[in-house]
This record gives sequence, structure tokens and C-alpha cells, in this order.
Amino acid sequence: PLFARSRQQPFQLVLSTQEALDRQTNLIFSAARVYNDGEHPFGAAFVDIFDRRKRPFRCQKNVGLVYTVGALGRNKKAEGEGPVTAEREALVKDDPREFVEEIYHTGFNVLRAVAMYNQNHAGDDFPKIEEIRVPVIAGGTFLHPSVDQSEVALALLWGVTDALTITEDQHRPAINLMPGAPMEQAYSWYRQGLHPFHCHQGRSIKEV
Repeated sequence: PLFARSRQQPFQLVLSTQEALDRQTNLIFSAARVYNDGEHPFGAAFVDIFDRRKRPFRCQKNVGLVYTVGALGRNKKAEGEGPVTAEREALVKDDPREFVEEIYHTGFNVLRAVAMYNQNHAGDDFPKIEEIRVPVIAGGTFLHPSVDQSEVALALLWGVTDALTITEDQHRPAINLMPGAPMEQAYSWYRQGLHPFHCHQGRSIKEV
């Protein structure tokens, strides 16, 4: 599986095998990037590019899907995922600082995966990812009880920004933030140069 192979090469964009791609009739490209060798996919980024004829809603701007798995801030599952097990408790980030830092790393990893795709694979055969829409990852069912959605969004924004700063202009995607009050508040804090309260660096949102 792609995730298992990516664990063997952290920080690299690991490509799907051609055999696996041939089984995915909607895709022409698939890859994954992780930032550690953990056995669970929290923070992993998956980049899938659709066949031109299979783009959602027949919109040519819908070139692909970038998927990630947010950190667990509580032992819950989304609706339809089945019962919560006691073993899953070991995966929860009990410390709110660890939870927020994981969200930061997730944002960074997602943008690095997209940038590496644009730099090394986009061209004649595969389209460049020009823009991505960023939601509040792990801001719902899995949100840590001591952290609010706006702080999660702010951690995500700093991760995205730090990844963009080390990416050459021609490989950067435009960032489209998912509308909503938590993201709007986070963006306001971000423009003031503020960092999440549960963070080890910079002026935090609790100082204003």
C-alpha cells in the first residue's frame, strides 16, 4: 500500500505503483508524503490527480484531490465509522500543545506534498495544482476539548505559510481558505503575527 511505502521514505513524495493506478479508473497520478514513520496516517498527505474526463462536476479546474488525516484530540469517530475502541485511546493527543503542533505539521506537510508534485511532476502529462481549498482540519469530531476551532485553523495557517516560504514562486499553489467564522478569526490573528496559545513560539492569541 502507498502509505506503507511512504513510511519508509519520510519527507519524500512517494508515487503509487502503476499496478495500483491501473485499478483506479478515475486517476492518472497518486502519491503520498509523510513526516515520520509512524504506523498511523495522522498528518500524511495524499495527492491524487483525476483523469481529465473524470474530473468532478465536469469542471476542468477540479484537477485533483489532496487528502490528509487530522490528529485525534479525543477518542471519537466520525458518523458511520463504527464503534470507538479502547485501543484507539492510545492514539489521542491528550496534551493540547501536542495536538496543535500536529495540526501545524499537517498543514506544512500538505503544502510540501503539493509543491513537490508541482515541481517534479506537473507538466505535459499531469496538470499543475494551481489552487487548493483549505478547511479546518481536525476541527470537528476530533477537536481537542481544550482547543477551539480558530486555534486549530491558526496552527494550520502557520504550517501552510511556513511551507510556502521555502517553495519557489512557480511551484506555489494559491490558497483558498474555507469560509466560516473559525477560519476568519484565525486569519485575523495570523495577519497580526499571532501564534496559537498552545504553541512554543511567538506572541500568542492570549496576549491580545
